[in-house]
Amino acid sequence: MKQIADHLYSRGKAGNLYCRVRIPQKLLKAYPRKGEIVRALGTSDVREGKRLLVTELASIYQEFSIKEKKLAIQAAQRAERSAQRLTTLTDEQVNSIASNWVHQALLGDDYVRSQGLDDEDFDNLDAQLQEQRKELGRMLSQGRVEKILPAMHGFLHLLGTEVSLEPEQERRVGYKFLEAVVQTLDIRLDRQQGRVKPTATLTPRQSIQDLKSALAPAKSAPSWDEVFNKWNHFVANRPKPTLIAAQTPWRELERVAKAAGIRHPGQVTRELVNRFVEGMEERGLSTETINDRLAKVRAIYKVAVGKLLLSENPAKDVIGRGKSGLDRRRKKRLPFSDADLQTIFSCSVYNDFQERSRGSLKEATYWIPVLMLSAPIQI
Repeated sequence: MKQIADHLYSRGKAGNLYCRVRIPQKLLKAYPRKGEIVRALGTSDVREGKRLLVTELASIYQEFSIKEKKLAIQAAQRAERSAQRLTTLTDEQVNSIASNWVHQALLGDDYVRSQGLDDEDFDNLDAQLQEQRKELGRMLSQGRVEKILPAMHGFLHLLGTEVSLEPEQERRVGYKFLEAVVQTLDIRLDRQQGRVKPTATLTPRQSIQDLKSALAPAKSAPSWDEVFNKWNHFVANRPKPTLIAAQTPWRELERVAKAAGIRHPGQVTRELVNRFVEGMEERGLSTETINDRLAKVRAIYKVAVGKLLLSENPAKDVIGRGKSGLDRRRKKRLPFSDADLQTIFSCSVYNDFQERSRGSLKEATYWIPVLMLSAPIQI
């Protein structure tokens, strides 16, 4: 290909033009076995090609941006899965895994037998169990657990658990699991001889659901920043003043919590939120400011609970500071706007007609608005 300009190349005798862009190193994983993108522009005219090149480059760079975001999401998911892998198992967990394997395998055996076995099926099953018992029994006797590890990890995967154990511990867990498999085969072979051992008598102490919960990795408590960012991104393009106004009480609550030994917002209690309100009162903040800041904290928690980041809103039922009758009246008596004043002082009382009240008010209709305009009365 012959280069005509940046990213513009021609090929062949007809001089057909192509857009050619090298794939950035960080995006090569998104393009297996490719190092560049080459796209035909459908023309051999250089002027037309340069015009089409602009659009094609914009499309390619937009594609790069999408690929980069996907790779970032995949990397985050891999990191999360890695973080969720168990690196150790207690003896109790190992025993519970083994007993649940035995129980689940025997439940499957119960189902097969309950459907009925003809002579051929019975003989085939007997031969299969004998062969497995011989092979796995030898593995157990020799302590060779390598071949059973994939089955163990498969069972753990069904439980919703991934483990990444040290070699020595993996061998220990694998040996216990191999014992459980051999025990299951012995029971099934006994059943082949008509010796009944009900599955119910081997019910594990810990149910499989409880085992799943016990093996589930503990979720790290969300930080103050994570909860605040969840609220911030709940609404697209929040105005910066709104963001700052909400950040002020949130950081203040964080300081109050840390002073009380509470590290995460999920540990905050109603009592602590009430202490937060009392602290604002002691600093002499106005009723309106106190209630507004409490409302902002309550709204942040509400989003976190709604998005399943936290389980409860400790500010939900905490009340702020009550307003006196004087405060409520002042709230209602808002100042007149310029348009309001224009309407009042252009009426017939103040224009050329100079009208006065015909009742007992007389001159009051003229002077009261003038006096209130020049020196507002504090009620």
